[in-house]
Amino acid sequence: MKTSKIIFLLFFILSAYSFQLSANNNIIWEKEYSSDSLVNIVPSYISLYDSLIFLTYNGSNPNQKMFRNSGIICLNEDGEFNWKYEIIKEKPFNIIKLNKNNNYIYLIGTYTPYAVSPLDPEQINYLLNYQLSTSGSFINEFFDKNNDSAAFLGGIVLSHSNIYYVASIMLGEFQIKEYDSNCRFVKKIVTDLDFNGSPIFAFSDIVLTNQNEFIVLTRHASTYQWGEEYSYIRCIDKNGKTLWKTKLDIEGKYLNLFKVIETKNKEFILLGRTYQDISSYHATLNKSIAIFKVDTNGNVLWNKEYKVDSTTYIDRNIVEINKGKSYLLYGKTKKITWDDTTQYSSNFKFCIVEINENGELLPNALIWNKSLERDNYISDVKELIDGYYLAYGKSDTNLYLANVFMSPTSVSKELNFTQENILVYPNPVNNYLLLKSNKDINKVEIFSALGIEVMETEYKDRINVSGLSAGVYFIRIGDKVIQFVKM
Repeated sequence: MKTSKIIFLLFFILSAYSFQLSANNNIIWEKEYSSDSLVNIVPSYISLYDSLIFLTYNGSNPNQKMFRNSGIICLNEDGEFNWKYEIIKEKPFNIIKLNKNNNYIYLIGTYTPYAVSPLDPEQINYLLNYQLSTSGSFINEFFDKNNDSAAFLGGIVLSHSNIYYVASIMLGEFQIKEYDSNCRFVKKIVTDLDFNGSPIFAFSDIVLTNQNEFIVLTRHASTYQWGEEYSYIRCIDKNGKTLWKTKLDIEGKYLNLFKVIETKNKEFILLGRTYQDISSYHATLNKSIAIFKVDTNGNVLWNKEYKVDSTTYIDRNIVEINKGKSYLLYGKTKKITWDDTTQYSSNFKFCIVEINENGELLPNALIWNKSLERDNYISDVKELIDGYYLAYGKSDTNLYLANVFMSPTSVSKELNFTQENILVYPNPVNNYLLLKSNKDINKVEIFSALGIEVMETEYKDRINVSGLSAGVYFIRIGDKVIQFVKM
């Protein structure tokens, strides 16, 4: 009996060690999720609550290609499937946000109740709040069925204090519309953006700042062809008045900026790409990543251009990490061959790189470069705890989700005590976790595998973890984060 216990313990320790090796190889776990009834699935939004992951998606219905179907997948913290719910098929619904309280899940998005083409200028869309139980059953849906003045095509949904705002372009007009918590139309915010007589423009992105102002990013070109020449960033108040605007360009190159985020310092980071001319739009060698930083008055603090390497670039998104000290750029790298007949082939890879707060590539900038030999990309990443992230995206027509370790300098898994390391043992642990440190530390925090804090206590040599469920946890002691396994 004693021998079998020893063998089991050795097996468990080896399993935990294998887990650590896997984490050091970046991927802790990865999952793909497909649907028999949907094609061209695109991940929409991810949200973490307690020990659950909610992953929403949009996709085209193969029988009614003009419609867009949507759904939600509920997973546990290890990415294992709990349940899935598909939105009513005859109603194209584009999920843009997800909220949750103790009893309900709310999917917020744009909704088209009529069987019309997406290109029909008379199309009427609504903002819809779709309500589910936490077990995935339908409860209700809310939208203003009687208001035809709320027409818009697609759009970006922002929320603040139970009020929703939808920004979009409708028939050449930039619009911002306000809705209440039940998605009933309240008013249209008339902006002073006048593009009549100006070069052709496209609406790229918008954020609602902590000061309750809109930051709007637009792209401008002299023709309808590819090759946007410059961009504008504008600050608009809640009455639609422009408070400031700044033209963004790079001399001698076309600039395509498509993403803006507000930093913890309440400044703005803008992400996009540059290329030499219209003919080089698809030519990777002539294309670079472009990043701008703008202050709260619209002044450009710096701009950077670079490639991941000589043949690849990133074109999806950006997220702020490390308390504003650095940023992750992510999406896909694309190596393209191009010939005179304008035929090209592409090789896509998941890719994530890191830059510092000054926009400079860090020494090990290419921190994840994974090829599935398919058309794939990362849509977004969500930080769980220092160095650990959920990355999600698309692989062919499937949803893709991975728990990724991406910051080896910020996380220690060593069990040998040195001047630089903190000793945490035993690992795996059953009842009491023992700590040893020669640093002055005030508190200790323990997080679940999803980065949810499950315990906080003052620093002491022995911490009772017997009340935790079996699984993988992270303990943060000062500036160190150490992974351990609870048996």
